Amino acid sequence: MVGDYAAVVPTLTGTAWITGFAEYVVDPDDPFPNGFTVGDIWSSQED
Repeated sequence: MVGDYAAVVPTLTGTAWITGFAEYVVDPDDPFPNGFTVGDIWSSQED
């Protein structure tokens, strides 16, 4: 039970390993340092 509801509460067990490290940098001359969003090409339009 979760509160008043019957529910499945999963339990996870196991082992994990660190497989690598990464370092990300932003070039000072990058014109889009925060990224960009592509426009919606499938916008809703009436025919």
